[in-house]
Amino acid sequence: MEPLYDPIAVQEENYLEMILRSRGEETQESRQLETSLSQLNLRPAVTVPKSAPIADVIRLMRSHQIGSALITEEDKVVGIFTERDILNKVILEPTHLESTPVAEVMTVKPETLGLYDSISFAVNLMSESGYRHVPVTDAIGHALHVVSVRDLAAFLADCYPESIMNLPPKAGQYAEARDGG
Repeated sequence: MEPLYDPIAVQEENYLEMILRSRGEETQESRQLETSLSQLNLRPAVTVPKSAPIADVIRLMRSHQIGSALITEEDKVVGIFTERDILNKVILEPTHLESTPVAEVMTVKPETLGLYDSISFAVNLMSESGYRHVPVTDAIGHALHVVSVRDLAAFLADCYPESIMNLPPKAGQYAEARDGG
């Protein structure tokens, strides 16, 4: 019977990946990160006109269970309204939520990604700029999706299921005995 886990084979595979990486050659990891955003299971963007009252946008975000809404004018993205905007611009400022347009508190002219931009480009943009949500638009600025940190985490969990999905519930926790036998 062949062992389930062969530490020698794992060491050889890791060594091969290390050699390829040091030569600048493509590895399985780099190929996965070059996957385009079109391959992710992104939900359609939730959009609202910039004249929409803040309260309506917050209710819409809550009903869709999302962290951002794209703000549009003439069907093009002109802003994004996120949970951070609620915390930093709405809660602390005296604002009449039912009558103030979202345009007054949205993030104007957000950076966007294209549907065929790579996962690695999205991760870099979000990491360098501190974004949690980035609009995905077509070539002329129409809203398609919003890529979130959660979407990227789900992609990585799918790419590395053995490494990520088999972790114990708490860091540093280890099984005392092997389950099932």
